[in-house]
Amino acid sequence: MDELHKLLRRLFDREEADVDAEWQLTEAAGLGMAAAGVRFIRPVQKNNRRLYEFEVLDGVVPPNGQLHLRKVDETGTEQVLRRRLRMLTTLSTQSELAHMLADPRGRLRTYQDDPLVEDDHFHNPAELKAVLSVLGMLSPAPKKPTEPSTLAVLSPYNEQAERLGRAIEDGLQSSLTNIAGFTPGNQRSGIRKHG
Repeated sequence: MDELHKLLRRLFDREEADVDAEWQLTEAAGLGMAAAGVRFIRPVQKNNRRLYEFEVLDGVVPPNGQLHLRKVDETGTEQVLRRRLRMLTTLSTQSELAHMLADPRGRLRTYQDDPLVEDDHFHNPAELKAVLSVLGMLSPAPKKPTEPSTLAVLSPYNEQAERLGRAIEDGLQSSLTNIAGFTPGNQRSGIRKHG
């Protein structure tokens, strides 16, 4: 039994076949070449051959001896294919986008240069002076004896955080002795940097 016969038997002889489906007969196998709309009627035996009878619903059956049968609901697929073909045609003019789609990770770069060094302009002496002044006015006030007061001084710039940290460490020995009773915000002694 050849493949076409198996396919037709599966489509039209079994009980699960969609007998109400509409079909198209076309002269060419390409998309959009509908010549006549047809509906399956029944399988018949003629001259020891199994034939499948269809009724013409609209259009004219072409005189061509070789026709192609296609289910009508494939027109949605046809529209999707046409839209994708238009997008591919447009994509052919966008070489950079085409390369990125073909190899998304190909444009990623790894840099082996020296690490980024921040400029001194990420240091604000006025801010440093203001922070030290505010810290000089603070004193720990624990909620409970078992919950020590915490203190964190944050800066988004590494250079500023480094300078704040050094100034606070130096001040703990002189002008900032009032904050010695605070627990650092990161639960360990030392300076915590954010950046």
